[in-house]
Amino acid sequence: MVPNRKNILLKEFLSNEENLKLLEQYQRTPTICLKTQLDNNFKRFYLVIRHFAYLLKTIHFKAKMFDKSIRKYHQIYPLIVDGKTNGTEFSKKDLVDEFVDKISFMSLEEYVSNPEIMKAIFDLTDKQKQTLYHLYINDLSIKELAGYLGVSSQNVSKMKNQALKQVRENISIYTLKK
Repeated sequence: MVPNRKNILLKEFLSNEENLKLLEQYQRTPTICLKTQLDNNFKRFYLVIRHFAYLLKTIHFKAKMFDKSIRKYHQIYPLIVDGKTNGTEFSKKDLVDEFVDKISFMSLEEYVSNPEIMKAIFDLTDKQKQTLYHLYINDLSIKELAGYLGVSSQNVSKMKNQALKQVRENISIYTLKK
């Protein structure tokens, strides 16, 4: 006689051929040895199922807690780049795009008309030219430029000072040559 197969746990246990044969053998000749062996097999099987269920519940619980903490974080610190700014018609994303367009690099030489200064600027590195361009033509602060370039404010200040020093030295050299 086979037990009620509606029980999912028993179905799964008996899906193993070894366990099914052991049960059929026990039904034909019930002995204590077969019963003990069948019980031990079921206990091992059930222990594995319990461990698996525990892991699933733990993963589910941790996932819910993680989702809850992420939602709370996003509620406290929302991303509002696409939101409108103080009732104006422009979104913050539009302002960011405008800022990026503003700091696109043109040539510093285009803004200089004095030939000595032009020669002095020509000897600068591209990084120094870019620094001077954004600081003096685009009117960016050192902090804004540092954020744009991905360097520290001290590094931008140092580049600016080195570039200006080199321009001064080059101008004095070019004026002495005259």
